[in-house]
Amino acid sequence: MSRHVRLALRWIVALLAVGHVGSAGAGITTIHGNERGVWKNNSVVYAVVSSVEPGPGARAVLLLDVRATLTGSFDPVGAESLVVPLVYGMASSVRGYPKANSRIVVVLRRLEDGRYIVPTSRVPFMPSQSAVTEVKSFEDPAVQQILTRLRELRATRPRYE
Repeated sequence: MSRHVRLALRWIVALLAVGHVGSAGAGITTIHGNERGVWKNNSVVYAVVSSVEPGPGARAVLLLDVRATLTGSFDPVGAESLVVPLVYGMASSVRGYPKANSRIVVVLRRLEDGRYIVPTSRVPFMPSQSAVTEVKSFEDPAVQQILTRLRELRATRPRYE
């Protein structure tokens, strides 16, 4: 297990302790996409999953190669890869973790310290309301569906509100 993955696993445990990542019974919030200021700390990106490291319980650490930002403030050229913890299963909108080498559209949340997580929140503009959606390519119809829904949501709010 790589140094980055070990650090990320320890970080997940710490986040659970302070409540940044949902735990069983805590309830799952919703990111509608039209809340005031929602895109300052959340982004929707298209990425290739370089590797997956399953952790204890319903947790995993994803190494992402982000190819494009669909909305939000994440700059994909700012980092070669991104280590992102993921909670899945009953305490999350995400039912399972993606396989290595898969292509995904994923919601990322930037924390105050600059690190990113996949939020456990329901996301109505994503297929199945999941924060992670596997796709075949950027041309997959699900990507266009997500873009259409985001455009509809963003039309109701100024871009940098």
